[in-house]
Amino acid sequence: MSITSNTVPPIAKVDVKLGNLPAHISSTHNPTKRLPWRIIRQSGCVHSATIMLPDKIYSSMLRNGYSLENAVPRISYAKVIMKLEQLLQGDFFNEYIKRGSIVMISEGDAMADNIFSVKEGTLSLELSKDDYERTGLQGFPVSSGGRKHIKSRYLIEADLRLPSMLRGKKGFDRIVWAAQKVLNQDRNWIFVDLKEPKQNPPILQYHPILRDILPTSELVSDVLIPSTLTDAAGVSVVLSKANLPTEDAQESLYELLEFLDLLKLRSPRVQSTTRVDPFISRYSVPCSQSNEDNQIQDVRILEWKGLISTQWITTLLSELIMQTRKCNIDSASTQQQWLALTVTTHSTASNAGTDGYTIVLQSDSAQEPPQNTAQGINSREDDSIMIDGYVGASVQEPRISAQQHADGQESNTEHGSGVRRFLCAEYINSPTSR
Repeated sequence: MSITSNTVPPIAKVDVKLGNLPAHISSTHNPTKRLPWRIIRQSGCVHSATIMLPDKIYSSMLRNGYSLENAVPRISYAKVIMKLEQLLQGDFFNEYIKRGSIVMISEGDAMADNIFSVKEGTLSLELSKDDYERTGLQGFPVSSGGRKHIKSRYLIEADLRLPSMLRGKKGFDRIVWAAQKVLNQDRNWIFVDLKEPKQNPPILQYHPILRDILPTSELVSDVLIPSTLTDAAGVSVVLSKANLPTEDAQESLYELLEFLDLLKLRSPRVQSTTRVDPFISRYSVPCSQSNEDNQIQDVRILEWKGLISTQWITTLLSELIMQTRKCNIDSASTQQQWLALTVTTHSTASNAGTDGYTIVLQSDSAQEPPQNTAQGINSREDDSIMIDGYVGASVQEPRISAQQHADGQESNTEHGSGVRRFLCAEYINSPTSR
């Protein structure tokens, strides 16, 4: 008798990318194909967004008459009980799915329950094997964390904005039949309308509960800041396609991401005042033994929780970058020239197991740019390394023309340097988010 477990959980991966931010950024015209905005656009339904930055930079923004909480649009979401069939009929289908732009996701465990979602007119059904076979719809198997080579979960995707997705058409009628005969239970949904709501929106007939997403602001004092938080871009020298990440580089990146996760949780382990028995916790902030006095600072944490659209996240990131450049954070010490945005997504099979990402923003003074950037040489943006159970990374430098370089010099002179570099870590099949 074998005592070996038959379950094989998906291997957790971290895909890391580094590069330069564009010289000009507008909150009304956000980049779509350039990193790190491309990672944001490709992510799934967002559950929470957390910004961490030195309180000195946050206070500098307030002194300049800028409030990050008020700079981004007010957002809200709705909780509603509906059947899948009701999404496919009447004004709801015509106004929200055919012509509108909404994001919806049903409740449930991504690894066990049936989960339905709608994003940009695409209906995604993540089903168990039994329900998938009963629906009679065409789909494909997805990773479920069960026995190897045993397909127990399936994903069905349908673009409901296609002209063929109408009553009387064979493909659409099959989806309606499955919603009526198989997937006919009442479900709790969370709903976001990405367009300006009308006076009497169709969702009102289902009696939704409206919730405003208000940011929470908290000050964490006496935080020990690791040196890798401001010079993490330096690992780009040893991370390349030809040279796989060294163990030291992997360890440094993991320690940085672990520190940011603990800081997001307001763990006392990252504070200089913490005293704990090593038997209970052996964690210590990396690189905190040298120049300890210079690495202690207060950190401001802003957090939004609810169903958040990716468009709002892109606006938040652009606003954050622009304000650091206007406030001239170069007046602060090198260890205080950093910002971090951590986003957690609802884990579903439709977003390829991506559970969230962390974006670290840094100023140029923290690390000199590589030589290929100064010479205007661009590395391929498709080059990336993703190692099972380890950290993969690639250097992603934008192509800089002479005119763009001159514009960047002018922008730096007028508004200060601000953040100019980024490190983006994308979490895939992360066990902590499930």
